[in-house]
Amino acid sequence: MKRWMVTFSGAWKAVLKERLLLGANLLGLPMLFGGFWAWLYLPVSSIPLVLLSVALLLAVVLALLLLTVFTYNSYYVAHRPLQPVSSEGIRLPVTPLGRRSVAVLPAMLIWFVVFGLLCASIGWVGSFTLDWAKPVASSLTMVSQKPVSFYSVNAVFVGVLDAIRWLVLPLVFFASFAGLATAALRRGRRGQWQRNAMCSLRNPAYWVGWLAFLALGLWTPAKLIDWVPGIEGIPQATASMLLRFGAAIVLAIFCWLVFLSLLARLTKKPRESLLVVAGETRPRPA
Repeated sequence: MKRWMVTFSGAWKAVLKERLLLGANLLGLPMLFGGFWAWLYLPVSSIPLVLLSVALLLAVVLALLLLTVFTYNSYYVAHRPLQPVSSEGIRLPVTPLGRRSVAVLPAMLIWFVVFGLLCASIGWVGSFTLDWAKPVASSLTMVSQKPVSFYSVNAVFVGVLDAIRWLVLPLVFFASFAGLATAALRRGRRGQWQRNAMCSLRNPAYWVGWLAFLALGLWTPAKLIDWVPGIEGIPQATASMLLRFGAAIVLAIFCWLVFLSLLARLTKKPRESLLVVAGETRPRPA
């Protein structure tokens, strides 16, 4: 229990320590989601507008991925600082985090597309659960000789799909995200980092952190936005709406950053030693 407390407190402290990064996310993420919201209402009545719509969507996605990768890498460095030093004690030049974050964007774009397609596929499959539940319920009724409601069977199907959508799929893909981002940061073998990052799935703290983000970073802000207090008068109602929306946005972003910091803290480097050759560091398997 003490080890868990140290892990979560370390992730929390890293977010509070990187104040500029916190401010950049508090400002940048609402702007990016605002750009995505504008893209939804962009007309596509002509070819130039279609091209503009595709360009806007690609720009928003790339900016979102760049901000997320840079944030994760910053937290990883905060948890595990590494300053290469040669055998003569001379500090070697380090590539800026921004340049390394940009270098991994093509791989991250593929990661984002695959993740989005799988999420869309689960949503598509979910539209057929009621049709599948009817024959399954009939078969169970014949076997058990007791009436089985197809609504109950459908609830089981929906529960399984929700578990895949909100637990299994995000946990696997965010572990893969950590492997891609850290491989670009540490200049190691991408496959080795991916296998090592997947070890986070065996850590209960990773699951608890994601469940905490779902509860505090998604469910609570949604309930806060939907809550309408009994306030009379347009000025008071407007002020209440602004306060509730502002608090929901700040809470969601802060919980998201704590989860990224936790993911960076849990992602450990593969077993390797550093070989110094001609003034530069190269990974060597242990």
